[in-house]
Amino acid sequence: MRLLSPALSEQDQDRIKQALISRNRIYNDWLEKNGQAEERLLAGLDNYEQGFKLKDCSATLPFNTYVTDDGRLHALGHNMRTRMSSANKARLDKALLVRRNTYDER
Repeated sequence: MRLLSPALSEQDQDRIKQALISRNRIYNDWLEKNGQAEERLLAGLDNYEQGFKLKDCSATLPFNTYVTDDGRLHALGHNMRTRMSSANKARLDKALLVRRNTYDER
């Protein structure tokens, strides 16, 4: 499947995709180490609850790294949740529940 310019070979497209994946992994690690991932996740929960696409929940955090479209947590989301305060856990849990209920209604 070609997602990039048709002038690029599939091998070149694969290299670009792998570079983007690596860059995203480094960025996510940086956010985690600097304590910004939790803050940015919490800031995007209103959009998440309202059913926005994951890419539209935050301009600065890849939501799909932490949560699923149907209101569940990925492994990194579980790890982040274990480190959250009780209030932030409650806020995240509420958003996940709203998202699951909204998703089930579709």
